[in-house]
Amino acid sequence: MNLKQWQSSKQARRKVAPNIEFLCNDKGFKFFRFRCSREGYKVNTKWTSSGDFKTDMDMVDACRTAMRNSQPLPFSKVSTDPNRQTPFRTIAPELIAVCTGELSNIKNRKQWYSTIETYVNPVIGDIPISEITVSEIVRVFERDRFWWEKPETAGRVRQRLERIFAKAKIRGLRQGDNPAAYNEGLEGWLPKARRLVNAKKIPMPSMDYREIPKFYARWCEEVGGQSGMALRLLILLVLRPGNIAQATWDHWLPDIPCLKIKADDMKVDLRLVQPVPVHAEEIIRWFEVNKSDPVWLCPNSVSTGPMSTDAIAQRCRNFSKLWGYRDVLGNKDYVVPHGFRATFKTWAEETIPNAERNVIESILAHSLGGQEDTYMRGDYFIKKKDYLSRWGDYVTSSL
Repeated sequence: MNLKQWQSSKQARRKVAPNIEFLCNDKGFKFFRFRCSREGYKVNTKWTSSGDFKTDMDMVDACRTAMRNSQPLPFSKVSTDPNRQTPFRTIAPELIAVCTGELSNIKNRKQWYSTIETYVNPVIGDIPISEITVSEIVRVFERDRFWWEKPETAGRVRQRLERIFAKAKIRGLRQGDNPAAYNEGLEGWLPKARRLVNAKKIPMPSMDYREIPKFYARWCEEVGGQSGMALRLLILLVLRPGNIAQATWDHWLPDIPCLKIKADDMKVDLRLVQPVPVHAEEIIRWFEVNKSDPVWLCPNSVSTGPMSTDAIAQRCRNFSKLWGYRDVLGNKDYVVPHGFRATFKTWAEETIPNAERNVIESILAHSLGGQEDTYMRGDYFIKKKDYLSRWGDYVTSSL
């Protein structure tokens, strides 16, 4: 490899010596990869470019010499970097920033920081990152039976920790195996999270679609205020509670009319253009007349900022319990706001003649997956408007 190739910031992968590759990713980040078999063990490691061509080439030559003479590899020496003694909670934000650099969804980035702060730092936050072992990671997941009580969240935290420790090793902040890698030590201490998730997973409580007209009519009579109107809007537009709570006036396009939500504000990395039928438009007009915040469509009535999704969920649970609206599967004696999405899907599949799955999934803001997402450039706007108008007529039929 010559100087010109080394200086280029274009995405590339070049073999610079036996067992050694030079890589530059699409962000311009440069590093070397070394792979070989030695004394019956596979060596597969990376190190970041030093930023100096001569220094990088000296490192490559040192690796080749060590292999030729069966000497210790140069990157296996303990680093004198003072960051090796830095507590995990101090260095973690910097490593998380690297791990999440390719994520376009802001919500996902924030979840990285919040889950590490909530579940990991209380246990290993003060331990130097170079001294953390499998036993410390096990303590993270055994605390309050985190691995067993919240297996889905715990599995995500473990995956995030695995990537953080991998980045730390590339930077020379630690040596040895990755303590958060399931197959490198945790397997002997913790059962597979996926099996626990499948055992505990219970669908969101939702009502039979035949009951929703009466439920909606009674809700309109008994529950007022902003949280009451917010749930009505959620039911009619079949949105996630977070989308309703976080909706801003910038999302509202009255001329079309629709709610246009950016991919960064969605659970999945997909832009949503949701048609607003007549019944839902009346509710948005109500919020407009009673507008108390210049930013949020459904503002918090107690403090500044958006409405809390917990406020909507709590009123829905209490109301459904009081009036005997139970989960259609019998798992709970109440329903939750998210469950109305399942109610809509069941209604659409069973009552709309020749209902198109892609349109229903698009209304629910679900990824279609595979090549369908790759080649589909439209948003089914006209068909979605038709389905939501029918849904609105059905939901409000008992008013």
